[in-house]
Amino acid sequence: DVRVAGEGKRLRANLVRIELTNGTSRLPLIIKQTSLPSTPEASDDPSGRPRLIVRQDYEDRHRFEYLGLCAAHEHFTRLGDPRFGAVRPLDHLPASRAFVVEQVADPTLRDRLASVTRFTPSGRLLLDQAFRNAGAWLREFHALPSPEPAPPLRASVADVAGAVHELTDFLTRVTGDRPYFADVYRAADRAIEAGALTDPLPLGLVHG
Repeated sequence: DVRVAGEGKRLRANLVRIELTNGTSRLPLIIKQTSLPSTPEASDDPSGRPRLIVRQDYEDRHRFEYLGLCAAHEHFTRLGDPRFGAVRPLDHLPASRAFVVEQVADPTLRDRLASVTRFTPSGRLLLDQAFRNAGAWLREFHALPSPEPAPPLRASVADVAGAVHELTDFLTRVTGDRPYFADVYRAADRAIEAGALTDPLPLGLVHG
């Protein structure tokens, strides 16, 4: 049997929770639909704020996110480290711009922060371990290669510098804080000139 257990909307996605049951077993799933016409990337921002995302990435977000989840699940399953887990992706529905994943019941970092007394030794220990594990997980995740050749958000070092300059100029105008953003502008230029980025730009996995 299939039952819709709930629906939800986020700024960039629609979520549908469903349950599969056969009388004795229950499997909770989430269907996530992205690349919606209502997302901020679907139209030009009326404020004129430059966006670091490009339209092609927005349109293919459902595919890239599904491939990233597959790569993470395969990697962490193979790694077998008891500190780490990963959501299990089950199917991609490109015609609906959606994918299906198994629902995870483990607590999030937000749940941990809300449920422990932070200023007790046991609470500090629990939070310290949770954040250390999360950091170690992200280190592993960010080291994974892109699961397939994909267009980078910016194709060259010059494109990255140009995007940073556009955003910095915009923030200078809307905040009026020219000294602060002038320092940001110069710091970005110094980092790029010092070799922080090189052509060709590396591709890797990102997360929201």
